[in-house]
Amino acid sequence: MQPTEVVARELLGCTLHRRWKNGRTFSARIAETEAYLGLNDPASHAYKGETLRNKSMFAEGGIFYVYLIYGMYYCVNVVTQPKGVGEAVLIRALQPLDGSKDPEIMGPGRLCRYLDITKQKFDGVPCDGDELWIEREVKHPKFDVDKLESAGRVGLNPKLGEAVLWKLRFHLPEMSTVKAKSVKKKKTKTVKMRGVY
Repeated sequence: MQPTEVVARELLGCTLHRRWKNGRTFSARIAETEAYLGLNDPASHAYKGETLRNKSMFAEGGIFYVYLIYGMYYCVNVVTQPKGVGEAVLIRALQPLDGSKDPEIMGPGRLCRYLDITKQKFDGVPCDGDELWIEREVKHPKFDVDKLESAGRVGLNPKLGEAVLWKLRFHLPEMSTVKAKSVKKKKTKTVKMRGVY
């Protein structure tokens, strides 16, 4: 299996498909991911070992790990390593296949709500299932790895130390869910000097 950071990059541009029991389907491109490095990563759910909540994270790679945050939002991850390691990639955002932007699928909690992804339905389910699966289309454009942007992960507690600064969030160009802070330019006062031109 590839390192989790590599998987996080490789997932960008892949297609996430959702099929409901009534036959309705939805597909979108994975546009932003975050890597979590298990026992070596203070920001990871797996950092302190296996628990009932993160049990799927320690399973054999190739399954979904779904968890609940703030008691109301689900987040979906892809488990990436052999059994017992506990590493995964969080899917943070999707992009419609036509290349546009849809606020409903920009953000891990939003996309899970839109696609009705819950822990009860998909935690521990293989990533090639019938109702939720990931694939790279044959005709899908190959993204230049050098153009994939990386940055620090979102919403981490500063007390986690250096892990907060690790650039383990990856996204397609212009598809970050985090808005860059605008820098306000200081106004400069113009003074007219008589006789100086």
